[in-house]
Amino acid sequence: TALSSSNLKKVVAPEFPDDTFILGSAIDYVASASEWVAGSYGQQNQGGDPVINSVPAGAIAGLFTVNEDGDQVYFSKGNLRCYIDASGNPHADPDNSANTTGWAFADHQYDFVGDVAPNNDPLCGTAGWIDLFSWPNDSGNFIDWGTNQIYNGTSMDPANTWRTLSGTESTGEFTYLFNTRNSVTVNGITDARYAKCKVNNVFGILLFPDDWVAGYELSEEMQNKVVTGNINQPSSYSGYGNFYNVTITADEWLDFEAAGCVFLPCARARYSSGYDTQVSDSGRYSSSTRYNDVCINILSFASTGIKPADHIYTYFSNGYSVRLVQNAE
Repeated sequence: TALSSSNLKKVVAPEFPDDTFILGSAIDYVASASEWVAGSYGQQNQGGDPVINSVPAGAIAGLFTVNEDGDQVYFSKGNLRCYIDASGNPHADPDNSANTTGWAFADHQYDFVGDVAPNNDPLCGTAGWIDLFSWPNDSGNFIDWGTNQIYNGTSMDPANTWRTLSGTESTGEFTYLFNTRNSVTVNGITDARYAKCKVNNVFGILLFPDDWVAGYELSEEMQNKVVTGNINQPSSYSGYGNFYNVTITADEWLDFEAAGCVFLPCARARYSSGYDTQVSDSGRYSSSTRYNDVCINILSFASTGIKPADHIYTYFSNGYSVRLVQNAE
């Protein structure tokens, strides 16, 4: 028996005709080839035996190198979100007793809360979900969101299981992720690290893994959906580098996700003036790095470009998206 989920892809392994294997977001091997629960990624190798890779619960199976030392991370299966009470404090999820802190990951990589209360104003006196966060700090010293216990989709992860990427301009992890690391070949382009795209009608950035998840290379049909002019292209030029050029449906995204791809949605931002309703193609992701006494470095992207270490008007109090990672063992 296999779990059924909208973000998992099911296949029948030839050596186990009565069993269903699940490819995609992380799943755990339990006791036999036919018993799986959310947790680690599993698949069948060419010899017919199940292969079990130790992918953390709540993570996408692709690996991403983030520094010159070769350290790799897994991305969480969606943007960070938190259920808050009417006073603006984290509160246990009223619809899920397993989530005892209110901290969780979005169900899908393309999900975001948007321009609704309390996300557009956490102090409005309304309880609900938020996914745009001010930079947590103690006298300017960063307090990582990963220090919270976070619900990973099946259970609560202990504090410090997850962490935030750094954003230093020259040596930051976001900078290395976008500009330096070796990656897969996509549609004939070697070291394809990212591409602007639209997934399930949501603008965002597609991140290709260092290598395809073993046994599930992205098909030629799906690779052809990513036009070469959009690969590793930060800004629009001659019709390329914009979000409209690459359109991926929710069903097609299952193949990308199974192969280890990550999607960062354009979830906009929240400022002192309120939720950003002007630019629908903007994404702002917090880093762990402080730029000065009042600003931080963030990953920012829009049709005009991609800045892995942006620090313009990035005040501590602004609300930005957060995508956590977990160090690979």
